[in-house]
Amino acid sequence: MAKIVVNGRFLGLRITGIERYAREVWLRFPKDEARLIEPRRSLSGWRGLLWEQTLLPLKVRKDETLLSLTNLGPISKRRQVLVLHDVAVLDHPEWFSADVRRTYEILLPAIAKRVGVIVTDSEFSRQRILERLELNANRVVRIYPGCSSSFVGHTGNLRKEHYVLAYGADDPRKNFSRLLQAWRSVRREFPGYTLKIFGRPTQLFANTPSDAWIGVEHLGYVPDAELPDLYRKASLVVYPSLYEGFGLPVLEALAS
Repeated sequence: MAKIVVNGRFLGLRITGIERYAREVWLRFPKDEARLIEPRRSLSGWRGLLWEQTLLPLKVRKDETLLSLTNLGPISKRRQVLVLHDVAVLDHPEWFSADVRRTYEILLPAIAKRVGVIVTDSEFSRQRILERLELNANRVVRIYPGCSSSFVGHTGNLRKEHYVLAYGADDPRKNFSRLLQAWRSVRREFPGYTLKIFGRPTQLFANTPSDAWIGVEHLGYVPDAELPDLYRKASLVVYPSLYEGFGLPVLEALAS
């Protein structure tokens, strides 16, 4: 009988770094040792939070340990391992919407004090969690993440193409505006090169002068199956983030 239950709220959501991490962890679990509980349909925002806090705990048996992989879990479950990737929302609340700030300010301290163990991605995140949430050091464990095997082991003769690749999201900590300023400064020195940006559209596309987009191609959301080749063909990958618990795209680029 399964003794570990995985919080499957991440399934059905558009894949970013956190969702990719959760999927890869679940794929590697021996299925005779763990089971997955997921909502009947994709639930984002407050609907997903409501399912996680109310319906999910009812489906976990008393002899099972819940594993929550995406920063939050149900407050009512003490027998729980929580993966908390970072505490950026507590360190820099100005980067987040009012709803996100309130959610984490209310839920995260309560959850962190009740769960058995917190797992995080780096020593930086571990130290920030200990300080911000005032926890005993033995309750927070650092386990470095890996990346999907799809990024590793390519043996073909893939030719590099003339583009610089960057991840751009509507998130101030990704430092996207400074990336554009840097590109604007150096693009004339690299004729024939393009700055390719992948990720969901950002408000900067509407608020930045049009001449800043010369030589820039926005790819939008790129499916997982297409990402490895995009990394491999790039002449350079740029990731000028101001704050990261780990920074999975850097690892994916190195693996590629």
